[in-house]
Amino acid sequence: MNVNELHELVEQRLDMRWNEFTEEHPQLAAAIDRVQLIETSVERLLDDPDYHQAVQSAGRDQAMIGVAGPVIDLVDRWVGRLLGI
Repeated sequence: MNVNELHELVEQRLDMRWNEFTEEHPQLAAAIDRVQLIETSVERLLDDPDYHQAVQSAGRDQAMIGVAGPVIDLVDRWVGRLLGI
């Protein structure tokens, strides 16, 4: 998974949870720069050994959607922790 693909994945996962976050924390959500949040998340994931292990476990075989599951799950958990939901 290259950086652009990771960026898109983080953005997609953030979009899936953003409405819930804005309902729970409307003032904080209004103050957050989403672009910076995505960039920071990508940078931190790239430094996370669990991310690299998930990518390795997936075998970097993007032809099979099922092997991407561990990476997607990790990014989803990361975004959930980031938003506190």
